[in-house]
Amino acid sequence: MITEYTRNNLVENYHNQVTSIRLNDETIVNDFLINQVVVDVYSIEFDVPREIKEIKKLEVMGEAIVLSKIKLFVPIETDTRFKYILKIGGA
Repeated sequence: MITEYTRNNLVENYHNQVTSIRLNDETIVNDFLINQVVVDVYSIEFDVPREIKEIKKLEVMGEAIVLSKIKLFVPIETDTRFKYILKIGGA
């Protein structure tokens, strides 16, 4: 089983590598309202750019690499704030 110390180090390392969010393979967001780690949970919050009408893919980017990605469908009809959470789980 992974220890709490290791979980916390993993999520802190991930946090330190994040440089931007890429939406739908093209739109880059690097202005974050929240970009933090609390224990073993990484949270990033950002405003969705107005030109985005739906989010089909979200990629968390490091320096020229994709750290994580998720396919989803989120229709955007008005000003939207999006929150992405990564939890390094324990028992």
